[in-house]
Formats: sequence, structure tokens, C-alpha cells
Amino acid sequence: MRRRLTATLAVLTAACVYTACSGRVTSPPSPVTPTPAAAANLTIASLSVTPELASGGRRLYHVRATLREIGGAAATITAADLTLMAGSTPVAALHVDNPASGASNVCPAHGTLDTRQLTMTDDDASHPRFIETLQRRGYRFLAQIDRAPDPIASSEKVVLAVVPFENLSGDPEQEYFSDGLTDEMITQLARLNPARLGVIGRTSAMKYKKSGRTITEIGRELGAAYVLEGSVRRAAGRVRITSRLVEVANQTHVWTQTYDRDFDDILTLQSEIARAIAREIDIQLAPDEAARLARPRGLSAEAHEAYLKGRYFWNKRTADAFKKGIEYFTRAIEHEPNYAAAYDGLCDSYVMLACRGVLPVTETFTKAKGAAQHALTIDPELGEARASLAHVRLHSWEWEGLDAEFRRALELNPAYAMAHYWYSEYLMAIGRPEDAVSMVRTALSLDPLSSVLHASVGMTLYLARRVSESMEALRKGLEIDPGHFLLRFRLGLVASVNWLILPRGSVPRCSPHV
Repeated sequence: MRRRLTATLAVLTAACVYTACSGRVTSPPSPVTPTPAAAANLTIASLSVTPELASGGRRLYHVRATLREIGGAAATITAADLTLMAGSTPVAALHVDNPASGASNVCPAHGTLDTRQLTMTDDDASHPRFIETLQRRGYRFLAQIDRAPDPIASSEKVVLAVVPFENLSGDPEQEYFSDGLTDEMITQLARLNPARLGVIGRTSAMKYKKSGRTITEIGRELGAAYVLEGSVRRAAGRVRITSRLVEVANQTHVWTQTYDRDFDDILTLQSEIARAIAREIDIQLAPDEAARLARPRGLSAEAHEAYLKGRYFWNKRTADAFKKGIEYFTRAIEHEPNYAAAYDGLCDSYVMLACRGVLPVTETFTKAKGAAQHALTIDPELGEARASLAHVRLHSWEWEGLDAEFRRALELNPAYAMAHYWYSEYLMAIGRPEDAVSMVRTALSLDPLSSVLHASVGMTLYLARRVSESMEALRKGLEIDPGHFLLRFRLGLVASVNWLILPRGSVPRCSPHV
């Protein structure tokens, strides 16, 4: 079982020595002071020290180490984090790698601890409490290492909202980039560990673009414990991204970082941000996602930019915008023929144009299905593409194996709200109305401010002959988005025919504003 290690300041124990000149770890020159039983069988086997961001004029050092159990049955320890504290001030963050994994993630030393800098973090060089300097030897950790209950074992789910990154480029034409970065960060974070981390969907997040709402208001309205906000500035092939993770309950900036990179490095940067956030809110990465983040896909700047523009237009959800999106997705594929996400974008665009009667249904569904299948040939683990293929098959009435197709999509990306919604349509179509209601409500919980999903919940309840609940759901949607056509249309539909379903005298009174 994974253990989280924390530093207790009361008891001092020598744990390891870091040799500054070579990065080797040697045994302490003097006997180790005994520690309580809970901590006595842990020792640091390897160590590196890396300077990180300045915080309030202080230097913070990131320390990576491998810990091993001693005197126990097994000489292994799983991934964990440790922060050495001076009062409320972080002295160093310690990340523990798994020595049994076969892959060494211990970073080389990029710097050494300096006694004067330790003094700035309230550690006394003459009577150190946390890190002791050994002349010509290196540094010894003095803080006690304790085990704490594994938070991953908790059933409580952490909810995170990503509000739209602010475009600081001074060019409105760059909105597609800041919106696209927001969209991709939501997707990236939602994959980290869906059982422990819930990420609010894009539609709900985008409602806070330039809204002026406070972090407290956003957290309360979305039920989020943390909010990720930031800004992006792009110029001359470079991009500067500032990200801030804020804990809603106390408005604390848990983590802040600014990155200056070439535009070509944007996908690697997104992976770095995702890993940092997982570490800060104590989320263990799902194994598949850890592997994905460790090897971000390399894409040409032209292909990625075209893809972001394609999604930007797709999210406008008009016929002309869908057509424009197809142009950009096609351009992305021309630059990068194995761009699975771009093929998925093509599929989604074709399906929407066919469903709205803009393009011939049979021919367009055939194109959509081919695009989704091609995406899965490139990346069989792309949950969005699996869901898109199931969706187009649903509209083509290809029932065989369709239930398994939807369930596989949800296994690959359980945080994808639209996959739950499309699956609910399938469940209703095969005569499982209660399952359909449950599934569409799950979709809404993932994207709680989506007007389309509110309308879908209302319509699904109506088809399940739960008319009063249907009207209540549609009215609730109109409270969020009073001008949404589909919500008003469906509420009018339900109100006009519910007398056919409910007994006389049980018809609820409708709002005159239908």
C-alpha cells in the first residue's frame, strides 16, 4: 500500500548524507539517533537536491530520494511526498520514488544546499533542526520521517475546476490558444486518477471566462475544493504560462509556477503542470496516465495550432463553425498524419453536421466513422475517439457490440461527460430508461453548468415517464441559462403534453415564461 511520508519537527534523527561533489549518498559518520517505532525502519538510500522557485524571498529546494525499509520483511517503499517545514514555511519538498519499479527517477543534483540560505528559512546553521552541514561531506537530514495513512485509500473525491486561462497577448485572435490550453489542461487533469480526482468539464469552466467571479464563488457554485487559474502570453514563437492552484476553503495559493518555453514544447509543459498539480493535492497517478505523461507526444507547432483552432470553432457549435473546424482538423492531419485527436475532431464535426441535417446523413456518418476508426488505429487508448465511434454507430443503428463499445470508452476516460451522455441515449434506445437517467445525471455531475446536459437530463426523465422531475430539471437549467433555446423548447414540449401521462389534477403548474 502506498504510504505518504511527513516530517515531524519534534524528534531529530540522522537519515542520510548527501555528498555535494559527487551526488553519492554515504552512511552517517555517527550513530543514528533512535526514532519512534513508526519511523525507525525507514532510511534514505539515494538523494538529490534541486533549487526551485523563490517564495517570499526564501529559496525552496526540491529534494528527490529513494527510501528503503530496514529491519522489515521488504526493502521497498512506494511513491510519496515529504515537505520539511520551518513553522509554516517549506524548507524542502521530498519526493520518494519506488525502487522496485525498475525505473530510476532520482534526479541528478542541480545544486547544493547553502548554510546561509538555510538560515533564511529559519534553520539555524549552528543548531540545525532540519538539515545539518557536514564539513567536506555534504548534508544530513535531521527531521523525523513518519508514516501517515494513505489518502488514496479514502473514498472522498477531490474536485478541481480549471477556469479559463487569461489571454495576455493583447491580440483577440489568440483567444483560440488560451481557450485551447484550458481545454487540454482539463482533459489532461481529468485522466490523472478519475477515482480520486474529479475535474469539472469544459462547458462549465468556460462560463467563468472574464466573469469576474471570485475563487470562493467559483468553488461554491461548482462544488470544487481547488481551482486552477492562470494566464498565457504568446509572442515570436515563445509562450509564457503562469499557473496558480488555489485551495478554495482558505484562498491559499497551494502552488504557483511560471514557464517560458518554445511553442513546440507546449505538450511537454502541459504534462509538467499536470504532474505538479497531482503532487500538490496528493493524487497518485493512474499507471497508464503516468506512462502517458512521462512520454508526451511530439507534434509540430503547425499541427497543434491547427488542432486548437479546430476545437475552438467546434465549441462554437454552429453549422459554419463545424465546417471551419473540419478545415483546421484536416490541416492538422496534413502536418501530422498520425494525429489521433485531430481525426477524433473530424468525427465529432461530421456527426454534428449530419444530426443537424446540414450534410447528407449516410455519406457523412460514413466519413465520421472512418475518422474515428483511424484515430483508434493510431491510439487505441484514446477514450474520446472510442466514445465518438460508439456515438456515430448509435446514430447509424449499428447495435451489435455497441454496449461494450460505450463501456470501453468509459473505462478509458470515465471523466468524459459527453461519453456518459451518448451512452444514456443508447440505454434509452434499447429500453433501459432508469439506467439512462442515472447515466445522463452522471454526465451532468461532470459538467454541472452545461445547458445541453441540463436539457438532456430533462428529456431523459420525460422519456422515462418521470414528468414532474423532467420539468424541475429543465427549470433548473433555465435558472443557469435563461436564454438557452433547447431548454425552453423542451420545457414547452413537456408542459404541452404532460396531461397525456399524468392523472387528472396532478399536472404541475408551468411557468408562463416557456
